[in-house]
Amino acid sequence: MPGCGLVAFKSDVGLLNAGLLFLLLALLIAAYWGRDVGLLAAILTNLALNFFFIGPLYTFTVQAPRNIVALAVFLAVSVVGSSLLAPGGGKVIGPHLLDCCHPQA
Repeated sequence: MPGCGLVAFKSDVGLLNAGLLFLLLALLIAAYWGRDVGLLAAILTNLALNFFFIGPLYTFTVQAPRNIVALAVFLAVSVVGSSLLAPGGGKVIGPHLLDCCHPQA
């Protein structure tokens, strides 16, 4: 789980930066493996952000209403971004991008 590595740096990383890192992770997963996996990644990164970075920690409950709104916006952006990066569930990026680096014979 990506949150486990960030937990050690939680005081240095901050909630906003952690959220952006999880968002980047969800979008990269969607771009590489497609929409369906991207949607799953969006949900899992949202849960990980809640569990590891939003108080009370290590639970899925949220005390502050502003954090509920932040999680909802994070999930919405992740889902929309995942859908845009991988239309129809196809791959947007992948090994075929490396073809530009290798000249055709």
